[in-house]
Amino acid sequence: MDTHTRTEESACPQFLTVTSNASRRSGRVRQRGALLLETMAAIFVLGLVGTALLTALSTVMGSTDTIVGEADLDNLARNQMEYMYSLPYQPPPSAYPTLAVPAGYVITCQASVLEVGNSAIETVLVTITVNGVVEFELAAIRAQE
Repeated sequence: MDTHTRTEESACPQFLTVTSNASRRSGRVRQRGALLLETMAAIFVLGLVGTALLTALSTVMGSTDTIVGEADLDNLARNQMEYMYSLPYQPPPSAYPTLAVPAGYVITCQASVLEVGNSAIETVLVTITVNGVVEFELAAIRAQE
């Protein structure tokens, strides 16, 4: 029987080891700690991505406000220019009447000589001032018909 027992022992894998409860518990603690670190890292990365998206959104909203403001100024200046073209020609230097504008805005429409000695052609400059600061200018050339 001794030979038979030895044959069974050699057939058993030698790499199987018995571990104690203490080492099993420490493995679980390590696994829980690793899971906690992975979760914290994922939350941190998610926070960075969220911050980047909110910053980009804020920039876009600010740009949109600026573009809308510039479009409003451009529309006011073009409306004034169209109104000036509907009025009779005034030899330069002169000022054309202006349209009504919202509070805080001031529009001026000035004509000046384009060529010295030729008052039949003038440069017209529409200037829009907002709260005392020149914000927009639009120039055109007008000839006497």
